[in-house]
Amino acid sequence: MNKPLVNGLIIGVVAIIVSLIQFNVAGVSGGILWSIIGFAVGIGLHVFFANKLKAANGGYASFGKMFGWLFVMSVVAVIVSGIFTMVYVTSVGAGAMDTAMDNAMEQSMDGMSASDAAAAESARELVSTAGSGLMIGAMILGLVGAIVIYAIIDLILAAILKKDPITNASLDAK
Repeated sequence: MNKPLVNGLIIGVVAIIVSLIQFNVAGVSGGILWSIIGFAVGIGLHVFFANKLKAANGGYASFGKMFGWLFVMSVVAVIVSGIFTMVYVTSVGAGAMDTAMDNAMEQSMDGMSASDAAAAESARELVSTAGSGLMIGAMILGLVGAIVIYAIIDLILAAILKKDPITNASLDAK
């Protein structure tokens, strides 16, 4: 099997573990700390696996090859963890998601006038009647956004981690 695919699966499984810890410690809505932890762990694993792939390639990897490896790992990891999150939130943790949405609505309604509160209540009813279809659409949009963000990060990491072999032409240019 292709190494970047396997590495992406591993990163996805680690993201699932971090998500499960987050869901059980901080709730479905999580928190900024858990988001930072998950992001740092994911980037760290990307760098670790990219360096292993580079070492297996004789210690060298062009920018294009490094970006390709990183991007494949990112897409696989995002899809694996995204599918898990969709299944968890729509089935196992559905009640927790409803509670998180209710808490967010209550916090946003604090200090509102009666007409603002009525509008917020209407929004809550709209979200509840839209059901999981709206939620799944938002999650798919989130997956696409995550892939775009990781593509940008992968470009930066590829520029940092690439290492071209030294050639006579590069020595002559100095």
